[in-house]
Amino acid sequence: MTTISGLIASVVTDIQNTRYSELSSSAIIVYDHLITFDQEVEHVWNAPWTIGKTLFLINRYYTLFVVTFNNYGNYLARKRSTIRSLFANFSRTIQSKTNELLVRLTFLWHFSRLIKSSCSQFFHWQGWTGLIACALGEITLQLRLYALYYGNKRILALMLCSFLAVMASSAVIMGTALHETKIESNIIPGIPFCIPIQTSNHFYAFWIPILSFETLLCSLALYKGYRSYKDQELKLRLRRRKAQRLGDASNQDVKGATLLEILLRDSVAYYIVMFATYLTTTMIWIFRPTSDLEIPIGFTVAMSCVMCNRLLLNLRGSKHGQLRRNASGTGNGHGGGTSKSQAHLTSAGDRVDVPTEEIIEVDLGEYELHKLRTLKPTRSRSVNVV
Repeated sequence: MTTISGLIASVVTDIQNTRYSELSSSAIIVYDHLITFDQEVEHVWNAPWTIGKTLFLINRYYTLFVVTFNNYGNYLARKRSTIRSLFANFSRTIQSKTNELLVRLTFLWHFSRLIKSSCSQFFHWQGWTGLIACALGEITLQLRLYALYYGNKRILALMLCSFLAVMASSAVIMGTALHETKIESNIIPGIPFCIPIQTSNHFYAFWIPILSFETLLCSLALYKGYRSYKDQELKLRLRRRKAQRLGDASNQDVKGATLLEILLRDSVAYYIVMFATYLTTTMIWIFRPTSDLEIPIGFTVAMSCVMCNRLLLNLRGSKHGQLRRNASGTGNGHGGGTSKSQAHLTSAGDRVDVPTEEIIEVDLGEYELHKLRTLKPTRSRSVNVV
């Protein structure tokens, strides 16, 4: 009896841990929605439709729907009491105790099969929606890197080919593992809850292609940051900012972070957060029992959603900040009316002048898809910016 009691207590603990982890990860998404809703209205709702805006809205509200539905599924057991109540009212109309027993057994048998079938569908839903949420985050980060490399087609081809290979590999592993997973829904009588009791020993391999792809994207971002600093794009900015702190009035037009700095900072931050999340999930899937399989999934979806949202909001916020600074500088007669271009130096030593008005007015969601590919050098010959 003690062994049975301990087993039941262990199962109940696993159920509660899964429910609480799903609820807490959902709270992260909801909280982030609430504290950034004003930025969404200001920077996204009133902006023209672009690829960046479309990805933002899909990632933001699709993920919110997914976590809401997952919590509904995890707490669906409360509806069992309603079904029992309906069954009790129905059974009272049956006078014969024998007939009542037969009806009860038949009803519970069909209900058990229904719950088990729903559990299987729910696990497939969680698996595939998690993969979609991950893909949305990777697509968003690829667009940011496309901006960092000024629309370099070779970098785009490398990222797209790698992305398709990674998603295909993860999808195959997911489909195979879900097919091998065995699920029970009535281990404890009276508590219908979906519990995986057996799954593939190689299910953790689902995260390996994704971790590899994250490493590739971060390496591209770091390499671009190094090249940019080497080519004076960031070095000149840092020198001006240092002069500004020392009170040099000639550098008062340099305020805030450049778009390049924001892209580098957010890309590296995204990698650190997501790599840690995916690696932790992989470790849990390797070393923890099968019953803990669902615990980290909600956090992978939540962190991917939050980090992707911040990528775009930071870019849009930078755009509006530049507009305000430009208007303030023009009104005060400082810099804004005289500075017509910003200079960039390539690795070949060529000076490329970028009109300030184009940088300020461009829609940052499409920055990498339009303006940066139209840069013209001050020389008559064509220069490769990258």
